[in-house]
Amino acid sequence: MRKNKILILFLVIFTLTTTNIVTLLYLNHIIHSNSEQLVFAYDAIMVRDNEISRLEGLENENNRLTSENQTLNTTNENLTSQKEQLSREQSSLKQQVSEQSEEIVVLTNQNLNMNRVLEKYNHFLDYEPEKLSEYQTYIKELEQRVEKSGSFDIYEVPKRKKVYEGYTIWLEDGASERWADQAMEYLRLIPAKALEALNKDKWYLIITPRSLEEVYHSGVENTIGLTIYYRKRIYIKNEEFSIDSCTLHEIGHALDALNSYQSFTEGFNDVFNQESAASGLSKYFTSSPTEYFAETFQNYFISPEITKKNAPKSYAFIEKFLEKYE
Repeated sequence: MRKNKILILFLVIFTLTTTNIVTLLYLNHIIHSNSEQLVFAYDAIMVRDNEISRLEGLENENNRLTSENQTLNTTNENLTSQKEQLSREQSSLKQQVSEQSEEIVVLTNQNLNMNRVLEKYNHFLDYEPEKLSEYQTYIKELEQRVEKSGSFDIYEVPKRKKVYEGYTIWLEDGASERWADQAMEYLRLIPAKALEALNKDKWYLIITPRSLEEVYHSGVENTIGLTIYYRKRIYIKNEEFSIDSCTLHEIGHALDALNSYQSFTEGFNDVFNQESAASGLSKYFTSSPTEYFAETFQNYFISPEITKKNAPKSYAFIEKFLEKYE
């Protein structure tokens, strides 16, 4: 009986001990599992904090960029305002220059008219009496024209002309048809549609024996060719050197004007700044984008290989410019 009690007691103690061990093992497992969860949670918190810090940094950077953008917008608005102001001032100056140019033209025409009348009178005094009457009649007609119009138009298209296939060249008194023929040889180098466009817009190429700097006030000594934009006139001196040197150059000016002055565009100015110095052209032809455009236009036809070698971007610009006339 006693042994049974002892056995029962032993079993109870064994059972309790086993239960406690299992319980301890379970608790240890729970604790270990919780520890892993705590570590995971801690890592997650660290990742979250890092992400928050990164987002705060991005927000600060965005705020900085927004502030800089606002500053740039303000600066751009100021520059735009200044540009508009400069544009208005430029327009005003152009208007003033135009008005003054018109006044100069009027005064020049009046002065030219007076000189012509005086020259005619002085010239006619040398004629024999029997011939003087017809010249006196001419002078009266001349004076009537002066009285009616107030002046002569020094840009009046001459009556004499030579018509070629696709183009007409005008000749003032004393100009030789030989030089008109030579000028036409150069004009045949450019696309026919370009000449058609000049004809359609009523541009006139005139060969003149007169002094361009004295009559038309070119502003350049020994002028051999001159383009009068607002009257659509191209004047070339009545001599071989002038025909050879500036026929296509002056046509280049006219086509530039006809196409909204491509020489004034930002694209051509970039080309001018990059290549004019190394182009091999003289100082006069590199003094402005306009002159550089006209001379490059001429050399595109006369010396294409040299032009392409010395100024490839300039050559390409003229090539692109002429595509509309193909």
